[in-house]
Amino acid sequence: MANLQASPNFGPKCDFEVVREAVRDPRIIVIDVREPNELIEAGKIEGTVNVPLGEVQVALGPEVSKEEFRKRYSAHKPDKEFPIIFTCRSGRRSGIAQKTAFDLGYTRVSNYTGGWLDWEKHTQGR
Repeated sequence: MANLQASPNFGPKCDFEVVREAVRDPRIIVIDVREPNELIEAGKIEGTVNVPLGEVQVALGPEVSKEEFRKRYSAHKPDKEFPIIFTCRSGRRSGIAQKTAFDLGYTRVSNYTGGWLDWEKHTQGR
């Protein structure tokens, strides 16, 4: 993935431009880790998959099959090498999710550190 930078806290991070392209690319999954009510109240990035932070470890772990993941989240469960971008409101929770996925063996995980606040700033009025 282009424009990834090393983050001293959690590993690779990405910006608005990368996420804007990623949500249209079937070779990348963008996971929003906010709670469902936050998506309803604030809005969501079209094309993202909602897996709340409290569910990330189990959802991406061996406990949840590919079939069960699809039923719960209406998306394919990524393989360990599949690129994943995590997002949230401001980048903190998505950083935690990124580290969780990395600890589960996912090798291509990044964090949209600007999150919804950055996305909204870039897309307001469009």
